Amino acid sequence: FNPRFLPIFFAGNVIKSVYEVYTNIKLLYVAIVKVKKLNSIFEVTKEEIAEEELDSTCMICLNDVESGKLLECKHVFHLTCLKKWVLHTNSCPSCKRTDVIFVNKQDQCPIKEKIRVRRSLLAAGVEKGKVAEELNAATSANADVLKMKYRQIETRLLSKHKRAQKQADSDSDNVRTEDIAVEVRALEQRITYLVMEISKAKNLLEAYEGKLTRRLQRKQKQENELKAKREALINSNEQVQGFEQPPEDRVSEPKVVSGYKIKTLTLSEFRKLGLVNKTTQQNDGNDSQTNTAEFGQPEIQKEEHLEVPHAEC
Repeated sequence: FNPRFLPIFFAGNVIKSVYEVYTNIKLLYVAIVKVKKLNSIFEVTKEEIAEEELDSTCMICLNDVESGKLLECKHVFHLTCLKKWVLHTNSCPSCKRTDVIFVNKQDQCPIKEKIRVRRSLLAAGVEKGKVAEELNAATSANADVLKMKYRQIETRLLSKHKRAQKQADSDSDNVRTEDIAVEVRALEQRITYLVMEISKAKNLLEAYEGKLTRRLQRKQKQENELKAKREALINSNEQVQGFEQPPEDRVSEPKVVSGYKIKTLTLSEFRKLGLVNKTTQQNDGNDSQTNTAEFGQPEIQKEEHLEVPHAEC
Protein backbone atom coordinates (compact mmCIF):
# COMPACT_ATOMS: atom_id res chain seq x y z
CA PHE A 1 0.00 0.00 0.00
CA ASN A 2 1.54 3.28 -1.11
CA PRO A 3 0.73 6.16 1.29
CA ARG A 4 0.89 8.62 -1.58
CA PHE A 5 -2.38 7.22 -2.95
CA LEU A 6 -4.22 7.91 0.34
CA PRO A 7 -5.43 11.41 -0.73
CA ILE A 8 -6.77 9.92 -3.98
CA PHE A 9 -8.68 7.27 -1.95
CA PHE A 10 -10.43 9.91 0.19
CA ALA A 11 -11.08 12.16 -2.79
CA GLY A 12 -12.73 9.25 -4.64
CA ASN A 13 -15.21 8.67 -1.79
CA VAL A 14 -16.03 12.39 -1.59
CA ILE A 15 -16.63 12.65 -5.34
CA LYS A 16 -18.85 9.56 -5.23
CA SER A 17 -20.99 11.02 -2.42
CA VAL A 18 -21.36 14.37 -4.19
CA TYR A 19 -22.39 12.58 -7.40
CA GLU A 20 -25.05 10.59 -5.50
CA VAL A 21 -26.47 13.81 -4.04
CA TYR A 22 -26.55 15.39 -7.50
CA THR A 23 -28.33 12.35 -8.96
CA ASN A 24 -30.95 12.37 -6.18
CA ILE A 25 -31.62 16.09 -6.69
CA LYS A 26 -32.01 15.55 -10.43
CA LEU A 27 -34.45 12.65 -9.92
CA LEU A 28 -36.42 14.71 -7.40
CA TYR A 29 -36.71 17.61 -9.84
CA VAL A 30 -37.91 15.33 -12.66
CA ALA A 31 -40.46 13.72 -10.33
CA ILE A 32 -41.81 17.13 -9.26
CA VAL A 33 -42.21 18.23 -12.88
CA LYS A 34 -44.02 15.00 -13.81
CA VAL A 35 -46.37 15.21 -10.81
CA LYS A 36 -47.22 18.80 -11.68
CA LYS A 37 -48.12 17.78 -15.23
CA LEU A 38 -50.18 14.84 -13.98
CA ASN A 39 -52.20 17.16 -11.75
CA SER A 40 -53.10 19.24 -14.81
CA ILE A 41 -54.45 16.24 -16.77
CA PHE A 42 -58.20 16.24 -17.30
CA GLU A 43 -60.03 14.47 -14.45
CA VAL A 44 -63.30 12.56 -14.82
CA THR A 45 -65.77 11.06 -12.36
CA LYS A 46 -67.38 7.64 -12.30
CA GLU A 47 -70.67 9.00 -13.73
CA GLU A 48 -68.87 10.70 -16.63
CA ILE A 49 -66.96 7.49 -17.34
CA ALA A 50 -70.23 5.57 -17.47
CA GLU A 51 -71.95 8.18 -19.70
CA GLU A 52 -69.07 8.14 -22.20
CA GLU A 53 -68.87 4.32 -21.99
CA LEU A 54 -65.20 4.33 -21.04
CA ASP A 55 -63.34 1.49 -19.35
CA SER A 56 -63.67 2.10 -15.61
CA THR A 57 -60.89 -0.32 -14.61
CA CYS A 58 -57.44 1.05 -13.82
CA MET A 59 -54.99 -1.23 -15.63
CA ILE A 60 -52.23 -0.39 -13.13
CA CYS A 61 -53.92 -1.53 -9.92
CA LEU A 62 -56.83 -3.43 -11.60
CA ASN A 63 -59.43 -1.63 -9.44
CA ASP A 64 -62.47 0.41 -10.45
CA VAL A 65 -61.94 4.13 -10.96
CA GLU A 66 -64.16 6.38 -8.86
CA SER A 67 -62.29 9.48 -9.96
CA GLY A 68 -59.30 9.41 -12.29
CA LYS A 69 -57.29 11.05 -15.05
CA LEU A 70 -58.41 10.77 -18.67
CA LEU A 71 -55.55 10.48 -21.16
CA GLU A 72 -55.59 11.45 -24.84
CA CYS A 73 -55.97 7.77 -25.75
CA LYS A 74 -59.32 7.63 -23.79
CA HIS A 75 -57.93 5.44 -21.00
CA VAL A 76 -58.63 6.31 -17.37
CA PHE A 77 -56.30 5.69 -14.41
CA HIS A 78 -55.98 6.67 -10.76
CA LEU A 79 -53.78 9.70 -10.13
CA THR A 80 -51.73 7.89 -7.47
CA CYS A 81 -51.16 4.97 -9.84
CA LEU A 82 -50.03 7.29 -12.62
CA LYS A 83 -47.57 9.04 -10.28
CA LYS A 84 -45.88 5.73 -9.55
CA TRP A 85 -46.06 4.64 -13.18
CA VAL A 86 -44.40 7.72 -14.73
CA LEU A 87 -41.36 7.34 -12.48
CA HIS A 88 -40.38 4.37 -14.67
CA THR A 89 -41.91 5.12 -18.09
CA ASN A 90 -43.96 7.77 -19.92
CA SER A 91 -46.08 5.37 -21.98
CA CYS A 92 -49.74 4.54 -21.43
CA PRO A 93 -50.15 1.41 -19.28
CA SER A 94 -52.89 0.10 -21.62
CA CYS A 95 -51.92 0.98 -25.20
CA LYS A 96 -48.22 1.77 -24.58
CA ARG A 97 -48.42 5.07 -26.49
CA THR A 98 -45.78 7.59 -25.43
CA ASP A 99 -47.60 10.75 -26.60
CA VAL A 100 -50.71 10.63 -24.42
CA ILE A 101 -49.55 11.37 -20.85
CA PHE A 102 -47.33 14.44 -21.22
CA VAL A 103 -48.83 16.42 -24.11
CA ASN A 104 -47.38 19.82 -24.96
CA LYS A 105 -50.07 20.83 -27.45
CA GLN A 106 -53.64 21.71 -26.60
CA ASP A 107 -55.93 18.79 -25.82
CA GLN A 108 -57.51 17.38 -28.99
CA CYS A 109 -59.59 14.61 -27.42
CA PRO A 110 -63.30 15.24 -28.32
CA ILE A 111 -64.48 13.38 -25.25
CA LYS A 112 -62.81 15.96 -23.01
CA GLU A 113 -64.56 18.80 -24.87
CA LYS A 114 -67.88 17.04 -24.50
CA ILE A 115 -67.38 16.49 -20.78
CA ARG A 116 -66.39 20.15 -20.32
CA VAL A 117 -69.55 21.35 -22.03
CA ARG A 118 -71.68 19.00 -19.95
CA ARG A 119 -70.14 20.32 -16.75
CA SER A 120 -70.67 23.90 -17.84
CA LEU A 121 -74.30 23.28 -18.68
CA LEU A 122 -74.92 21.53 -15.38
CA ALA A 123 -73.19 24.35 -13.54
CA ALA A 124 -75.45 26.84 -15.37
CA GLY A 125 -78.51 25.02 -14.05
CA VAL A 126 -79.55 23.21 -17.22
CA GLU A 127 -81.42 19.97 -16.62
CA LYS A 128 -79.66 16.72 -17.38
CA GLY A 129 -82.13 15.75 -20.09
CA LYS A 130 -81.70 19.01 -21.97
CA VAL A 131 -77.93 18.81 -21.52
CA ALA A 132 -77.88 15.46 -23.28
CA GLU A 133 -80.05 16.81 -26.11
CA GLU A 134 -77.85 19.86 -26.68
CA LEU A 135 -74.71 17.77 -26.59
CA ASN A 136 -76.09 15.29 -29.10
CA ALA A 137 -77.17 18.10 -31.43
CA ALA A 138 -73.85 19.86 -31.21
CA THR A 139 -71.92 16.64 -31.67
CA SER A 140 -73.91 15.58 -34.71
CA ALA A 141 -73.62 19.03 -36.28
CA ASN A 142 -69.93 19.73 -35.96
CA ALA A 143 -67.14 19.50 -33.45
CA ASP A 144 -66.37 23.20 -33.95
CA VAL A 145 -69.92 24.08 -32.87
CA LEU A 146 -69.39 22.04 -29.74
CA LYS A 147 -66.24 23.96 -28.93
CA MET A 148 -67.94 27.30 -29.58
CA LYS A 149 -70.83 26.40 -27.30
CA TYR A 150 -68.39 25.37 -24.62
CA ARG A 151 -66.54 28.71 -24.88
CA GLN A 152 -69.75 30.67 -24.55
CA ILE A 153 -70.78 28.83 -21.42
CA GLU A 154 -67.25 29.01 -20.07
CA THR A 155 -67.23 32.81 -20.46
CA ARG A 156 -70.39 33.18 -18.38
CA LEU A 157 -69.09 30.94 -15.62
CA LEU A 158 -65.52 32.26 -15.68
CA SER A 159 -65.81 34.51 -12.67
CA LYS A 160 -67.39 31.76 -10.58
CA HIS A 161 -64.89 29.07 -11.47
CA LYS A 162 -61.91 31.40 -11.25
CA ARG A 163 -62.37 31.92 -7.54
CA ALA A 164 -62.92 28.22 -6.86
CA GLN A 165 -59.95 27.22 -9.01
CA LYS A 166 -57.71 29.76 -7.30
CA GLN A 167 -58.60 28.33 -3.91
CA ALA A 168 -58.04 24.77 -5.12
CA ASP A 169 -54.67 25.67 -6.67
CA SER A 170 -53.62 27.40 -3.49
CA ASP A 171 -54.38 24.31 -1.41
CA SER A 172 -52.61 22.06 -3.91
CA ASP A 173 -49.57 24.36 -4.04
CA ASN A 174 -49.36 24.38 -0.26
CA VAL A 175 -49.30 20.58 -0.17
CA ARG A 176 -46.64 20.39 -2.88
CA THR A 177 -44.63 23.14 -1.21
CA GLU A 178 -44.61 21.25 2.08
CA ASP A 179 -43.45 18.06 0.35
CA ILE A 180 -40.71 19.91 -1.48
CA ALA A 181 -39.64 21.65 1.73
CA VAL A 182 -39.24 18.27 3.45
CA GLU A 183 -37.10 16.99 0.58
CA VAL A 184 -35.01 20.17 0.57
CA ARG A 185 -34.37 19.93 4.32
CA ALA A 186 -33.29 16.31 3.93
CA LEU A 187 -30.91 17.29 1.11
CA GLU A 188 -29.51 20.17 3.18
CA GLN A 189 -28.79 17.78 6.04
CA ARG A 190 -27.09 15.41 3.61
CA ILE A 191 -24.96 18.22 2.18
CA THR A 192 -24.00 19.39 5.69
CA TYR A 193 -22.92 15.87 6.58
CA LEU A 194 -20.83 15.60 3.41
CA VAL A 195 -19.15 18.95 4.13
CA MET A 196 -18.23 17.73 7.62
CA GLU A 197 -16.83 14.49 6.19
CA ILE A 198 -14.79 16.44 3.65
CA SER A 199 -13.39 18.66 6.43
CA LYS A 200 -12.44 15.60 8.52
CA ALA A 201 -10.74 13.97 5.56
CA LYS A 202 -8.82 17.17 4.84
CA ASN A 203 -7.59 17.39 8.44
CA LEU A 204 -6.49 13.74 8.36
CA LEU A 205 -4.60 14.32 5.13
CA GLU A 206 -2.80 17.37 6.52
CA ALA A 207 -1.80 15.50 9.68
CA TYR A 208 -0.59 12.53 7.68
CA GLU A 209 1.44 14.73 5.32
CA GLY A 210 3.12 16.47 8.28
CA LYS A 211 3.97 13.15 9.91
CA LEU A 212 5.34 11.78 6.64
CA THR A 213 7.46 14.91 6.09
CA ARG A 214 9.02 14.69 9.56
CA ARG A 215 9.77 11.00 9.03
CA LEU A 216 11.49 11.71 5.72
CA GLN A 217 13.57 14.48 7.32
CA ARG A 218 14.75 12.15 10.10
CA LYS A 219 15.64 9.49 7.56
CA GLN A 220 17.63 11.99 5.48
CA LYS A 221 19.51 13.17 8.56
CA GLN A 222 20.42 9.58 9.50
CA GLU A 223 21.65 8.91 5.97
CA ASN A 224 23.87 12.01 6.07
CA GLU A 225 25.37 10.97 9.42
CA LEU A 226 26.08 7.44 8.15
CA LYS A 227 27.70 8.88 5.03
CA ALA A 228 29.98 11.13 7.09
CA LYS A 229 31.02 8.22 9.33
CA ARG A 230 31.76 6.08 6.30
CA GLU A 231 33.98 8.76 4.77
CA ALA A 232 35.87 9.16 8.07
CA LEU A 233 36.50 5.40 8.26
CA ILE A 234 37.75 5.33 4.67
CA ASN A 235 40.18 8.20 5.36
CA SER A 236 41.48 6.49 8.53
CA ASN A 237 42.01 3.22 6.65
CA GLU A 238 43.98 5.01 3.93
CA GLN A 239 46.23 6.67 6.54
CA VAL A 240 46.95 3.31 8.24
CA GLN A 241 47.77 1.66 4.93
CA GLY A 242 50.11 4.57 4.06
CA PHE A 243 52.61 3.82 6.89
CA GLU A 244 56.10 2.79 5.68
CA GLN A 245 57.50 -0.65 6.33
CA PRO A 246 60.06 -1.16 9.19
CA PRO A 247 63.60 -0.10 8.28
CA GLU A 248 64.93 -3.59 9.00
CA ASP A 249 63.20 -4.90 5.86
CA ARG A 250 64.62 -2.22 3.61
CA VAL A 251 67.32 -3.12 1.16
CA SER A 252 69.23 -0.18 -0.22
CA GLU A 253 70.48 -0.10 -3.70
CA PRO A 254 74.10 -1.19 -4.10
CA LYS A 255 76.71 1.56 -4.48
CA VAL A 256 79.50 1.50 -7.04
CA VAL A 257 82.97 2.65 -5.82
CA SER A 258 86.12 2.41 -8.03
CA GLY A 259 84.78 -0.40 -10.14
CA TYR A 260 83.47 -2.30 -7.13
CA LYS A 261 79.79 -2.54 -6.34
CA ILE A 262 79.23 -1.98 -2.62
CA LYS A 263 76.01 -3.33 -1.17
CA THR A 264 74.63 -2.09 2.17
CA LEU A 265 73.39 -4.93 4.36
CA THR A 266 70.87 -4.63 7.16
CA LEU A 267 71.26 -6.09 10.65
CA SER A 268 68.97 -8.95 9.77
CA GLU A 269 71.22 -9.90 6.88
CA PHE A 270 74.28 -9.68 9.13
CA ARG A 271 72.55 -11.96 11.63
CA LYS A 272 71.94 -14.46 8.88
CA LEU A 273 75.64 -14.30 7.98
CA GLY A 274 76.63 -14.68 11.68
CA LEU A 275 78.61 -11.43 11.70
CA VAL A 276 76.63 -9.85 14.59
CA ASN A 277 76.34 -11.45 18.04
CA LYS A 278 73.35 -11.33 20.38
CA THR A 279 74.93 -8.70 22.65
CA THR A 280 75.23 -6.24 19.81
CA GLN A 281 71.64 -7.01 18.82
CA GLN A 282 70.35 -6.27 22.35
CA ASN A 283 72.28 -3.02 22.56
CA ASP A 284 70.92 -1.94 19.21
CA GLY A 285 67.41 -2.76 20.40
CA ASN A 286 67.84 -0.69 23.55
CA ASP A 287 69.16 2.24 21.56
CA SER A 288 66.23 1.98 19.15
CA GLN A 289 63.73 1.99 22.05
CA THR A 290 65.43 5.02 23.59
CA ASN A 291 65.23 6.95 20.35
CA THR A 292 61.62 5.96 19.94
CA ALA A 293 60.72 7.21 23.42
CA GLU A 294 62.54 10.50 22.90
CA PHE A 295 61.43 11.37 19.40
CA GLY A 296 58.15 9.42 19.05
CA GLN A 297 59.27 7.41 16.01
CA PRO A 298 62.11 4.98 15.27
CA GLU A 299 65.35 6.52 14.12
CA ILE A 300 66.27 4.91 10.86
CA GLN A 301 69.84 6.16 10.92
CA LYS A 302 70.46 4.36 14.25
CA GLU A 303 70.47 1.02 12.55
CA GLU A 304 73.96 0.20 11.50
CA HIS A 305 74.53 -0.55 7.89
CA LEU A 306 77.87 -2.11 7.33
CA GLU A 307 79.26 -1.69 3.93
CA VAL A 308 81.15 -4.72 2.79
CA PRO A 309 83.03 -4.62 -0.45
CA HIS A 310 81.73 -7.19 -2.77
CA ALA A 311 83.59 -7.65 -5.89
CA GLU A 312 81.74 -8.78 -8.83
CA CYS A 313 83.43 -10.19 -11.80
